[in-house]
Amino acid sequence: MPNGDSGPTGIEYIMKLSRGFWESALVLSANEVGLFEALANGPRTAQEVAHARGTDLRATTMVLDALVALKVLTKEDGRYTNTEAAQAVFVPGGGAYMGDMMRHSLNMWDSWGNLANVLRTGSPVPREGSVAPLSDEHRTRNFIRAMYQGGVHSAEILMDRLDLSRVRRMLDVGGGPGHYCFAAARRNPSLHATVFDLPRTLTITREYIKEHGMEDRVDTVAGDFNKDELPRGFDLVLMSQVLHSNTRSECAALVAKGYASLNPGGHLVINEFALDEDRTSPVSAALFSVNMLANTAGGSAYTRAEITEWMETAGLEEISTMDLGGRSTVFVGLKPAA
Repeated sequence: MPNGDSGPTGIEYIMKLSRGFWESALVLSANEVGLFEALANGPRTAQEVAHARGTDLRATTMVLDALVALKVLTKEDGRYTNTEAAQAVFVPGGGAYMGDMMRHSLNMWDSWGNLANVLRTGSPVPREGSVAPLSDEHRTRNFIRAMYQGGVHSAEILMDRLDLSRVRRMLDVGGGPGHYCFAAARRNPSLHATVFDLPRTLTITREYIKEHGMEDRVDTVAGDFNKDELPRGFDLVLMSQVLHSNTRSECAALVAKGYASLNPGGHLVINEFALDEDRTSPVSAALFSVNMLANTAGGSAYTRAEITEWMETAGLEEISTMDLGGRSTVFVGLKPAA
């Protein structure tokens, strides 16, 4: 009889994987009802938290205790307190607020729960709250806020690593909240950036532009990058985390559109959760690929070779890659000078 080895091939490891949703359900649900916000100003009893958030006392107590067990909260003399990390992530103004990103994860809960049916049919069942299309204004707002919270740090890292000294015009395709444009504009006072995205998204983008005081540096152009041509005349075209929502043929076509948007001597930059060639690593990209399976009609994570091939076919040269903080891979290609 096999033993209960807890290593990466053991029985206990597999059992832990099967229960993985327990922890995520606790954290996401606590965020959704505002338990962490109820503890923002210091220790409180379960009764005080339940009263503040309008939740059931017995259920609140059990969830708070479980969050202590997970080391997300602490408990002393019957009073609960956010850990430093929980305060930063779950409380607005905490320094690393990710509340909307957590709500986005909760919105994907039903999609992952339907994965067995996706395996049988090959496609997700359209439902309210799915990732695409973003047809509901409230859901679009939550999604774009989540993209800002999840990507603002990566935007700073990427723009630190790109040579922006000769860039005068930058196009961010599917740029959502515009955080990459803001980071680029701060590093080059001569750079003007354009966010290309759907009209509903751009109403939120313009709010972020105003919030960052970038009205004279960042503008917007409305369109659907799978249906419309992209504006032209740019020194840098960025496609960050947009390919994975599309089919292979759509990706190839979009990369070709990006090439056409570039001035000679300009660069196309692609940022993606790229898979290794055997498609089984890194783990984060393999799981993200299934997320696209569960939430889109034809999306996927793609391999480095696939993305490189689309760039080469479009006409880009001197293609290089770099790791972006251990989270994704950045591809940079040059459009040859005329």
